[in-house]
Amino acid sequence: MGFEKNYLFGKVDIDLTSTGSGVFTLQTDIPGRVLAQTFSFTIPSGTRRPVSSRLPGTMQGHYCTGRYVPAAGGQTELYGVRVWARELPTGQWAWYVLPVVETGLEYQAINLPVEPTGTSYSKLELPVEPTGESFSKMSLPVEPTEESFQKLSLPVEPTGESYSPVQIPVEPTSETYSKMALPVEPTSETFSPLSIPVEPTGETYSKMALPVEPTEESFQKLSLPVEPTGETYSALTVPIEPTGESYSQIKLPVKTTPPVPEWVDVGVDE
Repeated sequence: MGFEKNYLFGKVDIDLTSTGSGVFTLQTDIPGRVLAQTFSFTIPSGTRRPVSSRLPGTMQGHYCTGRYVPAAGGQTELYGVRVWARELPTGQWAWYVLPVVETGLEYQAINLPVEPTGTSYSKLELPVEPTGESFSKMSLPVEPTEESFQKLSLPVEPTGESYSPVQIPVEPTSETYSKMALPVEPTSETFSPLSIPVEPTGETYSKMALPVEPTEESFQKLSLPVEPTGETYSALTVPIEPTGESYSQIKLPVKTTPPVPEWVDVGVDE
């Protein structure tokens, strides 16, 4: 931000949210004729809130710029910056908003130097306490999707023709294991169906071919531990709504059968 006359700066307000700490600095052109750092302070992590700080009593200049540098591993969203200043020598104090440059929709991917996992490695066990038999459900405030919405296109790069498969080290299930029971509540008799907006397939479409490697002649069968169904069991009832009297047919793209050729008489020796 630039001023025609010299201004005295009193304090600064920063509207932001951050997952880690960061350093905010201000630069002015007085003393001297070039921009130089005249103030800095550390902002701790926190949710969105205004952070205020008083400035040195001698901080003045024709130009004023700010810069925020987050700490390594932190993520910050900066919403606005303003300074409390007045024109010298007898101007009135007022707030002046510093322009914050928005992040563009187009961005450049950054390759992080991540070393591949070695063939020999040691497993790390995390201390996770089991869920107790008595627990209380937590309801998250999730707003329903409106009937009118705009689809968001994510920039996904297509898979190249030349690629190398990634092998994930998966240990086989041991012969001795313990079953894990998840607390699943039964579906109530009164429920509302969920409608998902699915666009119909157009008349013109292109088939998608997935690169599937053929199974080698020498392979090892994987045995899954499946328990047999007991003699006594309870049937599972799935709530299926009957087809209404008024419905619309769905047309599937089916190729027509080619015509059968006519019979041809062939002479046969007796």
